[in-house]
Amino acid sequence: MEREINNGSNGGGFGYGPPRQEKKERKRVNAVDVGNEKGHHTTEGGIAEPCSQPVVKKSRHDDEGSPLTNPKNEMGAGPENTIPEEIGLSKAMEDDIQQTRQRVEYFTNQVSELLEAGRASFLDASTVWEEGIVQVHQKILERWEENIEGLRNLDIVNEEISARLREARDVLQKLQGSASAMRRTRTEKTGAATSDGQ
Repeated sequence: MEREINNGSNGGGFGYGPPRQEKKERKRVNAVDVGNEKGHHTTEGGIAEPCSQPVVKKSRHDDEGSPLTNPKNEMGAGPENTIPEEIGLSKAMEDDIQQTRQRVEYFTNQVSELLEAGRASFLDASTVWEEGIVQVHQKILERWEENIEGLRNLDIVNEEISARLREARDVLQKLQGSASAMRRTRTEKTGAATSDGQ
């Protein structure tokens, strides 16, 4: 019995565990896997050596595709999230839109015509108002000119009257002087005649 167990442990019988050679193989494979994860490669003898190129590990999502690389998982790319670029309108809706555009164009033309008419009417009104103001100004200036002319004429008349009054005063003064001289002469003659008669 002991021989059978020993034979089994040596790899040649009914062993209760894996042979020693299989354990060595498993250790070597595990060492190779660890070396590959750290960036090593194995030689023909199973020895791990450093590798210059990094080893990229694949996950289970690589086969299915990640949300960033798989176009099927992109947002809005599925058939349920697609939006049609153009929505077809019915004939009645297109007619209503066309009528609305015509109304807008008609209203815009009316506003433009109203603006032009208002501008023209305002120009005419401003011209009439300006002409009226100018006429009033001219009339007032004419009245002031007439008043000035009347004042000048009045001044001339006053000057003439003043000159005539001065002349009349001079004449009156001369007459008064001659009258007083005649009185003195008469008085002197009367006194002389009286003295001669005595």
